[in-house]
Amino acid sequence: MAPDGTFVELAPGRADVPEPVEGTWVLGSDAGLESAPADARVADVVHAGPDRLELRRRPA
Repeated sequence: MAPDGTFVELAPGRADVPEPVEGTWVLGSDAGLESAPADARVADVVHAGPDRLELRRRPA
């Protein structure tokens, strides 16, 4: 995740080889993080440190 609102996630690709998938995120109205594209997810920040960000996905 980058400060400019972009992120790269490794998702299963052909033969289960991880492939990078780019997306964007915004701070939601309830202090959660919301991701895009179409498979948008919402997560809560559990911990934020200088070298680590922990998120907890909210149930769909």
